[in-house]
This record gives sequence, C-alpha cells and structure tokens, in this order.
Amino acid sequence: MHLYLIRHGIAAEPEEYDTDSERPLTKEGERKTRKIAQRLYELEIQFDLILTSPLLRAQQTAQILQTVGLSSKIEESATLAPSGDIGNWLEWYKQWQEIGSRSLALVGHQPDLGSLGRKFALGSIARCPDSQESRDHRLNRPRNRLPSGPQPNVLANCAQVFAPLETANRPDINRTRQPS
Repeated sequence: MHLYLIRHGIAAEPEEYDTDSERPLTKEGERKTRKIAQRLYELEIQFDLILTSPLLRAQQTAQILQTVGLSSKIEESATLAPSGDIGNWLEWYKQWQEIGSRSLALVGHQPDLGSLGRKFALGSIARCPDSQESRDHRLNRPRNRLPSGPQPNVLANCAQVFAPLETANRPDINRTRQPS
C-alpha cells in the first residue's frame, strides 16, 4: 500500500475571503503544484484515488494532480478538512484497502496531514488498518529522486509527499522482529 500525503498548494491570504473554505490557490500556488505534479508523473507515480478535503484550495490541488495524469478518480472527504475526524478516515481507509486498492493520495491541510504522517511513522495509530499487530509501518519520502528540478525536500510549500516503507521483511529497520 502506498499512501501519499499532499498539502494543498499556496493559497490566498485568509483576510481576502469571508470563509476559510473559499480560499483558492494563488497563481504561484497553481504553478508550483503543476510543476510538482509533473515531476511525480515523470517518476511514474499513479494514484488509484485522490481523496481531497472539501476546501477549495485542496480541490484545486487535486484537480491539478488529476489533469497531469496522476489519477482518473477524485473523491471529496470531510475527514480531510481542517480538524477532520481521523477515526472516520481510518475506517474508510480499511474498507478501501479491502477492495484491493494500492495507491492513495490524500490532499489536505497542515497541521492535520503532518499529524497523520507522524502517527503512521511513529506507530501511535493502534493497529494500522493494513498491518499485522507485529508489523511497524513507517512513512518515507519517495525512494527515487526526481530526475531534475526540485527534489522532494523542496515540496514543503506545495506538497509533502510520502510513501510507505514496507518493513515486514526488513529487521534492520523494524523495531519489532517478526516471529519465525
């Protein structure tokens, strides 16, 4: 299973809009998001689904990812809105995996995506839905470096992309050894 956490692109300032949900991407946000999306496409990354926050800037980010060809499907989820309910998302995620899907992009907001990433990376989510009790899950940046242009550490303003690092058969990085 590959899980990608993608923060929306650079958005307009909050004071310019009546509600936070109306804030669109800026021209620079659109340009940088398109550039990052193109790099991901060059790495042959594909998503079975892009699940996005219902807020405008996240929807616009998801649409750019789709337009570049990273996925044909976008769905909206209130759980990805700021302060959304991670418990509801985890239930959805478990069911989604059971249908055989392998690659998911979540388009959302900080600090929520960072918290979700830390919970997976540090194992504070009890029994990650696709794991066995004895298996750690870690999140890692994509293993391939980008061929040219911005490297993954440059994604901070536009998208924070992580992919799972399978640890079941890697005792060198697995804190909990698998039983023989």
